[in-house]
Amino acid sequence: MDSNQREAKKSKGVVDWSELCIEVMQLILESFTFPDFHRARFVCRNWYKISKSCVYKYPWLIIFPEKYSGNETCKLYDPRQDKTYETKNFGTELSQSTCLASYGNWLLMMNQKLEFSILNVLSSERINLPRLKLRGKVKFRRPRNRGVVLVQGTDGGTEPICHVYIKTGTLWIDEKTKDFVVSWIYNDEYLFCYKNGGDDSWWYLEGTKCLSVAYDDREQKLYVYTCLDFIKILDFSGEKPKELVEENWHCLVPQPWERIRKRRIAVRSSGDVVVVLSLKGFPANQEERLFYVFKMNREGRKWERVESLGAEMLVFGDGLTLAASGKESDLIYFVAGDLWSPQSDAVSQSSAGVFDLKTAESGWYQFPYCSSNDRWFVPEFGKKK
Repeated sequence: MDSNQREAKKSKGVVDWSELCIEVMQLILESFTFPDFHRARFVCRNWYKISKSCVYKYPWLIIFPEKYSGNETCKLYDPRQDKTYETKNFGTELSQSTCLASYGNWLLMMNQKLEFSILNVLSSERINLPRLKLRGKVKFRRPRNRGVVLVQGTDGGTEPICHVYIKTGTLWIDEKTKDFVVSWIYNDEYLFCYKNGGDDSWWYLEGTKCLSVAYDDREQKLYVYTCLDFIKILDFSGEKPKELVEENWHCLVPQPWERIRKRRIAVRSSGDVVVVLSLKGFPANQEERLFYVFKMNREGRKWERVESLGAEMLVFGDGLTLAASGKESDLIYFVAGDLWSPQSDAVSQSSAGVFDLKTAESGWYQFPYCSSNDRWFVPEFGKKK
């Protein structure tokens, strides 16, 4: 539209919505629901351009189909709008696969044949990872006609890998370049990692019994929480991961009365590393809390319990933190499997909830359906600022 056309419209009192200032348009777009946001993006060229700078980011619940149901679609629940959407049919054995981690719109998936892939839950794009092959002395073996994968250690002994003992991992992916880093933990003991851009081999961290991992893409470091309450740090900036032995941290040793269900390590936007504990027991004289959060005091090299995440919220399953404001700050999003036992009758009607660090209160989401196979993830509908 040229300047003469604009002036003619103004003289007639016609409002050109495509010419709204960028700040106002961003506020409008970010206030829309998920489907309305995507419709509005394509109203005109200017709106589409502005939509790329919008931040539309908060936790959603993804509900996977029950195992062996034959259903190959997922449900996506938007807690802000209390609406549920259904994905496209993903087709390839979704109901027989397990989600190990998420990052933005991407999920790290594993099927029963121990084949790994990264799936975009909104666009259905899939990146297949290489078959299991290791560098170094530890090897993967696939005996013919046995349908299993064996790990052969340095002592020559072998151990079969069973997919049911692979429950957690971490994922980072660059939306533009599709560079990515993945890792997964087997049986709370072995850690396997893969970074694209090199050969097709996986990497194994030997001698580490690990419980949780978190990746800091800014520093290109992987933080590994071990069974010995130690945090190992791996540098992923090179061709292959390198352990930074001099930077490893001794972690907190829980008090005897602190019965712990799960541990998660997370990296905040500030770069601070926090450890989040899901509790399964409380002393008689202590306030009942579902979670404790500990932060490293870098000056004293000690871990201190904190009562706030600052202006952030946390997704416990993936150890993800994201900016929040007002009532949404200090919230921890969890699923029922993150807790030791049902905290109320509401659990029988739901499988996910939120814990408020400030008030020590929890709330459960009510669904017309329940699933044992769901998790919180943080979809991104716009570009990070």
